[in-house]
Amino acid sequence: MLPAGTRTARYQRIEEIAEDYSRMDSCSRIFSLYLAVSFVSGFCFALILSKISVGQGLGSYESGFTTEIESLRPAISLVKTQFSGTLRYKDGDHLYIDLGPHGIRYFGIPSSEVDDAWEELIGDHEGEFSGDILGPDVLHSLHCLNEVRKILDSQYYYNRTLEGLNRGRRVHIDHCLNHLRQVIQCHMDLTPVRTVYFEDMNAEVGDFDQAHMCRDMEKLHQWMNKNHAASTDSPQKIPGDRVHRLGYPDTEESMSTWDSREREFD
Repeated sequence: MLPAGTRTARYQRIEEIAEDYSRMDSCSRIFSLYLAVSFVSGFCFALILSKISVGQGLGSYESGFTTEIESLRPAISLVKTQFSGTLRYKDGDHLYIDLGPHGIRYFGIPSSEVDDAWEELIGDHEGEFSGDILGPDVLHSLHCLNEVRKILDSQYYYNRTLEGLNRGRRVHIDHCLNHLRQVIQCHMDLTPVRTVYFEDMNAEVGDFDQAHMCRDMEKLHQWMNKNHAASTDSPQKIPGDRVHRLGYPDTEESMSTWDSREREFD
């Protein structure tokens, strides 16, 4: 049997070794935790950088995309807009378009009031940009929509029936409809369309008077009026001393009566 003093010293040594292992284990756990936190932080930081990089590469709805006219980016401003124009019933089965108290009439029975509204909306800014840029596509799209509107009342605007329109105008309208289709698909508005119930008709229909996030068209008008001179009807001067007229020229084929048997899409 070992003397009491020797046993006590051995027990103390064992306890010291145990404490050393305990401290080593604690350091190991702390180091492992540090590695885990560093890995997660690094991953999140890399993910954020990749998102920022992608956003900077393509642009955004709020600041402008790389495919848009760069000089017009200062005119981009977002505004929350309440749509109007839902079809509603009143006095039983009377169906009407609700434009609200401040709605501007852009459609319906043709009149000078409607034409003036469109003229103010579209303006006259084609050909004001340098090089081969005609203007922002929003103005072209509105022009297309206005042309489709006038076709519906072709007797008023062109003094002939819809069937009597020439080939050039029919092809132009089909181009406009196809362009508007692409614009709608491109913007892909995901604002929900809710429903409204009319008890007298026992009908539940779409309520399209919803709030949308839009680019402010008025801001664009203000910027263009301030920064661009008024356009003229003079031919467009192209680098290289070439003179181009703006628009599609009238040809014998374009002025001929529309015939559905002729090629429209080549």
